[in-house]
Amino acid sequence: MNLYPFQNIYFLLVITSTICLLYIPRSLGEEDDEQYLNCSASFQCANIPNIGYPFWGSSRPNYCGYPEFKLNCTGDAPVISFQDEDYRVLDINQSASTFRIARTDYWNNVCPVSPGNTTIEVNHVEYASDVQELLLFYDCPHSIFLFQFS
Repeated sequence: MNLYPFQNIYFLLVITSTICLLYIPRSLGEEDDEQYLNCSASFQCANIPNIGYPFWGSSRPNYCGYPEFKLNCTGDAPVISFQDEDYRVLDINQSASTFRIARTDYWNNVCPVSPGNTTIEVNHVEYASDVQELLLFYDCPHSIFLFQFS
């Protein structure tokens, strides 16, 4: 049995593989590395420092977080929008994976013009098990009688 033809194929395969490995562009992973570096650094948004995943906004690119978690950093506090309603971000606790928000239309005026219920239905958002909500409006016009207990 003559093994000579298989030795030539093996030798040709080794040479071809070596040449291919030497000429593969080294920049194939550079875009991924740049995105990783952009997303691994935390950022500051308005008055809240050290914000990371899943949030993005300001100088942090949109591929660094979920689309629903875009922060508007132009004011004195970050603002996040859910279902066309703006919320002021009061606190972000990265280690506990929690954040506290307040509706912007109630921030400077506790007597709403047109009160309504708001339910945040966004992927990746869950209310903590100990969350309770109580809304009391006082010293407002008598036309507003809204009490909500959960």
